Amino acid sequence: MVAAGGGAFAASNSCLSVDRHTGIYFVTGGPAARMFHSADRGKTWRVTDIPVAKGNASSGAFSVAVEGKTIVIAGGDYRDPQKGAGSVAYSTDGGLTWNRPEVRPNGFRSAVASVEGPRFVTVGTSGSEFSDDNGAHWKHAGSLNLNAVDVRGVSGIWAVGANGTVAKFHYPR
Repeated sequence: MVAAGGGAFAASNSCLSVDRHTGIYFVTGGPAARMFHSADRGKTWRVTDIPVAKGNASSGAFSVAVEGKTIVIAGGDYRDPQKGAGSVAYSTDGGLTWNRPEVRPNGFRSAVASVEGPRFVTVGTSGSEFSDDNGAHWKHAGSLNLNAVDVRGVSGIWAVGANGTVAKFHYPR
């Protein structure tokens, strides 16, 4: 099912999401950027192509965040981190259709997380952003080189990055 030469990027620890209500999700990169979803504990899988950067070993979907029927994918090309056109995609219908944001993150993004409801945060080597509308528009949150993010409530957004960087965000109100 995974494209020849493709695979999952595990470095941010978020290429896989398990939601007890909607199922198992994982994303891949390389020659194709895809999302795999199983609603029946892995018995059957639906595979969809995602409109993020793809085509070489350093590009594709790196991270998936699920909040109900909203799915946000982060990625791009880590060897060309400033190329922002293909770094995020979102779906509001459980992955049946995909959209590119109207206002995009600024470059490669290695991780995305759901904060609550329509709110998401994404981080990468050239900075971080927040979205209040399911991933359609992103607002700059900082320029730190960050690689992974985890959310513990609205006031507990933690990210880590290069050279031992640890950052705590407070979601803007």
